Amino acid sequence: MVAKKVAIIGCGVGGLTAIKCCLDAGLQPTCFEQQSSFGGIWNYTDEPRPGLGSVHSGTVTNISKAIMCFSDFPVPKEWPNYLHHRLFMKYLRLYAENFGLEKYVRFNTKVTKLSKATDYNETGKWALSYTRNTRQAENEAPNNGIQIDEEIFDAVMICTGHLSIPSIPDIPGMKQFQGAKVHSGDYRSFKPYVGKRVVVVGCGSSAGDISIELSLHASQVYLSTRSGGYIVKRLVPGTTKPFDHQITRAAGLVNKNLKRFYVSGVHNTEYDFVRLGLQPSGVLGVNQFGFVNDELPTKIITGRVIVKGELKELRETSVVFGGEEVLENIDAIIFCTGFKLDFPFAPDIIPVENEHYARLYKHIFIPEAHRQTLAFIGLIETVGSDVPTWEMQARVAAEVFAERCVLPSNKDMLAECLAREEQLSNIGRSKEKFLHGVPMIAYMDEITEMIGAKPDLWSIFARDPQLAYHCLFGPAVPAQYRLQGPNTWEDARKNILSVEDDYKCPLKTKRCSPVIKTKPYFHRNFAVVLIIFLACIFCFLS
Repeated sequence: MVAKKVAIIGCGVGGLTAIKCCLDAGLQPTCFEQQSSFGGIWNYTDEPRPGLGSVHSGTVTNISKAIMCFSDFPVPKEWPNYLHHRLFMKYLRLYAENFGLEKYVRFNTKVTKLSKATDYNETGKWALSYTRNTRQAENEAPNNGIQIDEEIFDAVMICTGHLSIPSIPDIPGMKQFQGAKVHSGDYRSFKPYVGKRVVVVGCGSSAGDISIELSLHASQVYLSTRSGGYIVKRLVPGTTKPFDHQITRAAGLVNKNLKRFYVSGVHNTEYDFVRLGLQPSGVLGVNQFGFVNDELPTKIITGRVIVKGELKELRETSVVFGGEEVLENIDAIIFCTGFKLDFPFAPDIIPVENEHYARLYKHIFIPEAHRQTLAFIGLIETVGSDVPTWEMQARVAAEVFAERCVLPSNKDMLAECLAREEQLSNIGRSKEKFLHGVPMIAYMDEITEMIGAKPDLWSIFARDPQLAYHCLFGPAVPAQYRLQGPNTWEDARKNILSVEDDYKCPLKTKRCSPVIKTKPYFHRNFAVVLIIFLACIFCFLS
């Protein structure tokens, strides 16, 4: 039987791993990328690219290397635990080179239309139209003009993500404001804002990172936030261990309400959010999520960043916040207000509600589709790491396309989507938030169970108790999903057991004499463990 042809639209993190997953499943991938290089938002450029988001010059990963990697290709242990964007891009190049992925990519090729083939009802095939610029690089003039072509594919993976189309609030006076108005997706560096008075709107990862960078160069930075935010440090307090190493399977077994109580307690004692002006308005893990930042509180207490309320109005050279507070002589406003979903090449294929939500089964498949030959990769943000999550989505989609994984009926898939939306509504969380804050382990377990790749801890314990212990209590490294199921990895066990040594490796740059180390958080953690223990006893007795 001839291998099925699969079109992959976009070659960022999701598209790159989709190529490999298709090859692993015996499919024939062709990836279409409108830039001259892969990497998506990690392919940094000094100048903004319309419709293409990007990291900024100072971006460092929020997730540690052990978690932010593909399941069968760990980050070199000598590298830092948190990677500057150039180093992460190098990792993507190593990944592509190791598995020979680049030869399946058509660069400088933009998909203009995706539509059902004439025989779609019988075959599920898709017609894909694209324009190809034959220039060799983006700064060279075209030598043969633009070529327009169309091809038929058996299946399609859309890997354009959700970080391309800026979402900017409609604030009164936007047209009257004479200063610069920039979205975080177009922000590159501090250079245009040296000596300026800048308002940063939002309270998430981008807002925090940009505020900190600008605070070193701008005259004054103001952070405008409507809902505040929970701040997470990169390291476990009192240690050098990455914070996300606490995301374990064992932690996932704790009652959700108890876990929210514990996590909220930790965050609320870490900083005085009220004094900082960052008091969160939502419930952690329900309708508001933490963001990683190590320096923002310091910048606030030193006055380099001044926190303000919701931005209500813009005037020619001033801004108005809630409570009618006015700031004069503002030079620029940077909107860190997220992105919206849009598929300009296929507007009729999938409906998008309120510019942010698309109803998808397991966040991958259209539940009402006549044929399941279309998959969406990367339309979620993960409480954990996006990189392995998107990889697992691509693995599942490839197995479905290869007809080794059968999806439920359309009726059942739609019913599950509607049930989840109702559940979110009952806990006060909007559907739009469903795309932002999906728990990593729970979600990856859910989708990998479909293809038999979810780790079966009982069977692992029977043959390898040490490995089972590390899978349960150790960091949720992606290699756990290469122990069983299709396309296992022979070094998965080694990778899982070596996490502790790997995170310490880049820290061995200077030899120091051992000292007695205090544990400032011992009493608090002991109290929390005691509370959980007593709660478990109470539940058991009742």
